Amino acid sequence: MGYTAVLRHREFAWLVVAHTVVLLGTTVATVALAVLVFERTASPLLSSLTFALGFTPYLLGGLLSARFERVPPRRLMICCDLFQGGAYGLMAIPGLPVPALLALLGIGSVAAPVFSGTRAGLLPAMLGDGEGFVLGRSILRLIAQTGQILGLAVGGALLLVVDARTAVLGVAGAYALSALLIRLGIADHRLPVARAEGGVDAARVLADPRRRRLLLLGWLVPMAAVAPEALAVPYLVGLGLPAASAGLLLWAAPAGAVLGEVLTARLLRERGRVRAVVPLAATVLLVPLAFAAQPPLPVAIAVLLLSSAGFGFSLGLDQRLMAVTPPELHRRTLTVSSAGLMFCQGLGFALAGAAAELAAPHLVIPAISLLGLLALVLLRGAVTAPAASGARG
Repeated sequence: MGYTAVLRHREFAWLVVAHTVVLLGTTVATVALAVLVFERTASPLLSSLTFALGFTPYLLGGLLSARFERVPPRRLMICCDLFQGGAYGLMAIPGLPVPALLALLGIGSVAAPVFSGTRAGLLPAMLGDGEGFVLGRSILRLIAQTGQILGLAVGGALLLVVDARTAVLGVAGAYALSALLIRLGIADHRLPVARAEGGVDAARVLADPRRRRLLLLGWLVPMAAVAPEALAVPYLVGLGLPAASAGLLLWAAPAGAVLGEVLTARLLRERGRVRAVVPLAATVLLVPLAFAAQPPLPVAIAVLLLSSAGFGFSLGLDQRLMAVTPPELHRRTLTVSSAGLMFCQGLGFALAGAAAELAAPHLVIPAISLLGLLALVLLRGAVTAPAASGARG
């Protein structure tokens, strides 16, 4: 099975189109809201909060997601789309105070991990829980990476011809279109549901030591890897380049991740991907050590491209995660995985920025990479040990 075979699956193709529509919409919204807030306040801090608020609610949404597991997946995804679309529609109200706008952004974002976890939980029902699931997840990640590049370009071009409020209103329409596509193209599946238990919804997901270590590995490596992106502007300013040149560096991270996932999927089979998890994750963290030498922009681009190509480790990691997770916990586990990833990436941006207040960016980047390598060394056993005993949940 390859990418083409997975994309031929009718339901998955509809899901991909809906995912692409929303992804482009939310990326455009990020640009539009940052512009709208800056136009209203002239505050770089408040403008930057529009980026942070896209990450932080993921943790809350992930913890609450199990409350909705008995809702049929198609209905739940439609409700999440309409909820987020409604929030963006309210953001487009003329004269809405900035605190209310930011609050709506945060509230709407809580539905995102519920949607993404439900969508991921549907993949085994559509594609099986083996090769089809792994490649399906990979396709959704590839779209997310390329969508960042295209969405930022589209958002910048769109704001040249329409005002930011109109662009935000268009994002509300994108969510409505996604809901319609899901209603028309996705069957009314019924997924296994974990038995109700007391305590925190994510507790059963994290109770199994293997599953917990795999999730931590999938969170901490990307958390350390965002340092070059988080510090792109001060790093390049330190080289004597204008701040606007950061865009020349930032495209390398998603481009390298796309390249790495495609090559890993095409060149390695299932066992090979699992064996490659630790070496590829180490590539993500070892290559940025070159920033300690303050390489010029062309070399820095090459460094970021090469290190991001190591994100092909996600395919093998997905396989191991599914192998240690019983079917009734798939949906909850994938929701917790997505929520933790987004939250940790947002935290990584904040920690890198805070560290750069105390030390030069070209020193902070390798220091954070070394911390990521330490985490990888401590967690690597979860990838290589047999999976059978952990699958009991």
